[in-house]
Amino acid sequence: MINLNYSTFKISFEVTFFTLYVFFLIYSIKIKQKKLIFLSTVYGYLLELGTVVLTKRYSYGKFYFNVFDIPIIIGLCWGIIIFYSFLLASNSSNSSNSHIVTAATASFYGLLIDLTMDVISIRLKFWDWGNGIHYQYFGVPFGNFIAWVVVVFSFSFFYLKYKDSKFSNLIIPLFSLLIVFLSNGILLINSMLNSFSNLVLLILITTLFLLPKISIRLKNPKQNVIFLIPLTFQIYFLIVGFLSNILLQNLALLFVNLLFLVISLAIHSYQLSDEIAIFVRKIGFSRTYDINLH
Repeated sequence: MINLNYSTFKISFEVTFFTLYVFFLIYSIKIKQKKLIFLSTVYGYLLELGTVVLTKRYSYGKFYFNVFDIPIIIGLCWGIIIFYSFLLASNSSNSSNSHIVTAATASFYGLLIDLTMDVISIRLKFWDWGNGIHYQYFGVPFGNFIAWVVVVFSFSFFYLKYKDSKFSNLIIPLFSLLIVFLSNGILLINSMLNSFSNLVLLILITTLFLLPKISIRLKNPKQNVIFLIPLTFQIYFLIVGFLSNILLQNLALLFVNLLFLVISLAIHSYQLSDEIAIFVRKIGFSRTYDINLH
């Protein structure tokens, strides 16, 4: 395969997801959701700061842009993942009026991205859990995935509850500090999950299959473009997984990554087909217009 070093992959990671973040930051202003992406970014960065600096549960490789040893791009990734998960869960045509159900749904959409991202990232030295690449879920502690559910659930729940409060800009980041301790508590008991790791994985994957039983259609078609977020993450890690030879050396890992990509495509099939239809109509209109001119 192509001989690329870890620094090259880190640069590609920062450039790709910084670009994605800027695109959705501008987009969030257009759809009047800039508060959501701002608070989710602050929340994600504070979460990383508390977990890495205070507890040292894992460590990051050398990225080019860091604040207090936390790569800036990680906070931005948290921002767009939570932004996507929340919008999809709260604005789908079959979304629930219950804050708890909506937050739980959002947490699993976020988890779907991390189940693909984390396993490749540790092999590219983006970050390190310190357990080797054969520990539990392809080297990633199961406590991490449970913590993901807690983190995305908590933000989504508190955002639904307090987004219209005049103190929301303060409340959400403060609650993020609380969740730091909750998620770290989950990581502390991670060693207790060893004997149950396969069962936990089975439950998580089964839930992911059952949750999106049908494709999601959003209430507001202008938000269809959010499908670019999970697909960008999953396609990016498939590409770098192939370029680094990681996926060809571990066919089980390849299968899992392709599986979650297929699930994402199924979830967003309505949005993909709608956007393709719009694009085709625009192309058709343009060609018709050109023919009429001549």
